[in-house]
Formats: sequence, structure tokens, C-alpha cells
Amino acid sequence: MAQAHDRSRLTAAPRSALNFAALPGVPPLLFMNSIGTSLEMWNHQARGLADRFEIVRFDARGHGESTFDGPPEASIDDLARDALAVMDACGIERAHLCGLSLGGMVAMHIAVRSPERVLKAVFCNTTPCMPPRELWDTRIETIRTQGMDPLVEPTPDRTQ
Repeated sequence: MAQAHDRSRLTAAPRSALNFAALPGVPPLLFMNSIGTSLEMWNHQARGLADRFEIVRFDARGHGESTFDGPPEASIDDLARDALAVMDACGIERAHLCGLSLGGMVAMHIAVRSPERVLKAVFCNTTPCMPPRELWDTRIETIRTQGMDPLVEPTPDRTQ
């Protein structure tokens, strides 16, 4: 059975503190979340894979227990730098990446811009192109005001 998660915080950028959890093992596997979720979204996968991988998960800026006291927007490049900072904080030079939705966009960015840091990558339910800003703004506002429930039903049917 896997050890308990070692939870830590790091400052990846001015005015931010990222919450992350890692389970020791080899090789490392970094999970990256979808918008509006926390590292807990990967609990089931972390338990199932902990005997074969060093599991690393983190809350993106402004998600879960991570904070961000800067402008409300972060670029994919900013989020990729945060992910690499988590890897660095864990002493990980190269890792397998698994990203879902927005996390998949971040994983793609890392794979293209920092391929020397990537063992293999899985891009789940994501896109290489940023959807129109209005779509993101609507989703963000829905999450802030109503939580994730209104987005759960339409997600499987969304074709964007």
C-alpha cells in the first residue's frame, strides 16, 4: 500500500503559492488538473498507480489550496512554468506527464517547449488551441458562482 502523501507548498511565481503532493517511487508521473478542480481529482489514479510511479499532483494557481494574488489571468506558459517548478521542488529532472483539459494544454506546452523534461505524455480531453476567451470566462464565472455541478452534465457532450 502506498505511503501517505507528502504535502508541500512552494512559491513558483510572485504572489503565488502552489500546493502539491508527491508519493516517492520511480519513475515520476506528474498529473495536471482541469480548470476549477484540485489535486484531489487524481486521488483514484494516484492510489492505483502509486506502486509503479512517483505520483506528483498539484493545485494550479487559484485552485484547491494554491493561491495567487496577482492578475486573474495566467497564460499556458505561466502554468507550465508552475508545473516545472513543482518538478524542480520534488527534485525531478524528467517525468511522465498526464494532463486533463486545461492540464492537457499545459502538458502539451511542456512537451513542446521543454521536451528534455518529458519521459512520455498523455493528453486527455484537451486541445492544442485555446478556445475563445468568452467560453473560458463563462466557465470560470459558473465555477465561482455555482461550483462544478453545472459543468459536469454538458462536459461529455461538448465538442469544442
